[in-house]
Amino acid sequence: MSITRVDQVTRTAVAVLAALLLLAVGGRAAWSQQDEIDQLKKAVADLQKRIDTLEEKQKKEAEMEAKAPKPVESGFGKIKLGGLMQNWITSDSGPDAHESYRLRRMELKVSGDINERAGWTVMFDPAKNLLLNAGPPVSANQRTTILQDAFMAYKINDNWTVDIGQEKLPLSLEGLQSSAKLDTVERALFMTGARNASIGYGDVRSLGIQLKGRFQQADLTLGLVNDAGELQNTTDSNDSKNITGRFVVRPPGAEGLQLGISGFAGGGAGATSLTRNRLGGEALYQHEGWTLKSEYMTGTDQAAAGGPDFDRTGWYFHVGKQLNPKWEAVARYDTWDPDEIGNGGVNPEEKDTVVGFNYLLEQFHAKLQLNYVHKNFDGVEDRNQILVNAQTAW
Repeated sequence: MSITRVDQVTRTAVAVLAALLLLAVGGRAAWSQQDEIDQLKKAVADLQKRIDTLEEKQKKEAEMEAKAPKPVESGFGKIKLGGLMQNWITSDSGPDAHESYRLRRMELKVSGDINERAGWTVMFDPAKNLLLNAGPPVSANQRTTILQDAFMAYKINDNWTVDIGQEKLPLSLEGLQSSAKLDTVERALFMTGARNASIGYGDVRSLGIQLKGRFQQADLTLGLVNDAGELQNTTDSNDSKNITGRFVVRPPGAEGLQLGISGFAGGGAGATSLTRNRLGGEALYQHEGWTLKSEYMTGTDQAAAGGPDFDRTGWYFHVGKQLNPKWEAVARYDTWDPDEIGNGGVNPEEKDTVVGFNYLLEQFHAKLQLNYVHKNFDGVEDRNQILVNAQTAW
């Protein structure tokens, strides 16, 4: 109630009580009139006291509101802020490895809606290490700069959306999974091993256009993009464009089951558009606290114009069990062969066995992960790793 409104109520109440006072004076015997007059005066005084208290309360609330910090306002439309911070502790038995703390991710995501059809997303990761391209001249490797996602989304209808800009390629189930929701500390080898070799088999980004369809029992993504992830944050180095896509189906009558296929066809970086082909399959089953999932990814890469092709293959099988609302146990067997036919690749085939636990303080918003990893290499001494991830996401 505003102060003006309070004044109006006060005047009305006093007038009513005054009228009652006059009626009492004119209509009753003298011996009882004075008693009633005193009661009415007391009622008026009590009402005035309550009004004064209410006015004082409203005055204090107005002063506090004036001092309170103002909310963040967008230039236009609605804005949503999100983020992910992952702090790692690592221990590795390798000859050149060291026990270390590591800030693995510090993702800052801003998204918004212009209206009911148009939206946008921008995401940065300041924790990324900037690498340099060999010269001359020496230049920054744009794939390692902090800008991750930057795209506009246009909603055609309830099922179809078109994205324009830079975002993840539709490759692999785990490649598209949010880093905050990973079952293990790190993704599968066919993504992490390939990324270390500056090639993309999942969890990589490119500039282009993607058409996305979302339905009750199926999802479809088709894209026309610059490259396979080597040229993130830069313009294309050739005139060719590449086709990528993913199709996922959730069979009716098989609750918790999801099957999918994804791929990429075309060239990569370089004026000659080097060969880059990918083809993968995926399966996920979740039921009564159990998670079973597996992926297979294969591809062909050409290192240089006129050079040989490298056939690469990776796959994994993962088992997870929710022990209670706070604890989850995980186990995984994971392989990656970066050079199946031996065309001179320096990296040997790797086979990892992973076991661990996830402790969910507040689902994925605050969790701790512990993984033991046994790494087996062809022709190279085995290694053991301990990985710990302390994570907050909002």
